[in-house]
Formats: sequence, structure tokens, C-alpha cells
Amino acid sequence: MLFNVNLALYIYYHKSCGNRAKLLPDRSYNYCCGTGDQVHDEDFAGLDPGFQLILKRLDQVDASLSAIKSDIQSSSNKLTELEKKVDTLEEIVTGESLYDEMKDRMNREKNFIIYNFDDSVN
Repeated sequence: MLFNVNLALYIYYHKSCGNRAKLLPDRSYNYCCGTGDQVHDEDFAGLDPGFQLILKRLDQVDASLSAIKSDIQSSSNKLTELEKKVDTLEEIVTGESLYDEMKDRMNREKNFIIYNFDDSVN
């Protein structure tokens, strides 16, 4: 299997160390200038484009989430309005049914036979 030495050097070395690293005649290679616990500006410079891309994507996701949140809020407001309308309609229907029942009772109370009453009473 072929292995790209330069690729491996860029992955495990600082950029400047990777540029000067090469295989030595005894098949060994140059070590990185750091001890492994040091951080150089070149490390951050290499990461910056990646972070910028991530921040751009996060801004897009944030905008999408804001749009979804506003849609949900709008739907919630519409649902609240519909619930109020349903409550009002329930009150109207209840009132109408009570009115119909009272109307029936009043009609039934008027259905009595007048028998042997004086005209003055009526």
C-alpha cells in the first residue's frame, strides 16, 4: 500500500515542520519542533477557515430555527384564537338550547283548556 509521507507529516506536524520534514537516508524522519504540548499560531491559522465555515453553517441553522420558532408561535396564537371561538360557540349553543327548552315549556304552559271561567278573568 502506498502511503503519502507529506500527508502524514501535515497531519502530525506544524505546517512549517511538515514543509521541512523529509525522509532521511537511514529511513528515519525529522521530528516536529514542538514537544507535543506546545501550540503555535500556525495551528490556529490552519483551523480558522474551518471555524469560519462552521460559524457560517451555525448562522444558517440559527436563522432556520428562528423561522421555525416564529411559525410555531404563530400557530400557537392561531390555536388560542380558535379555542376562544370554540368556547364562545359552546356558550352560544348552550344558550340556544336553554332558550329552546324554555320556549317549549312556555308553549306547553299555554296549552291549557279554559273551562268555565268568566270573561273578566281572561
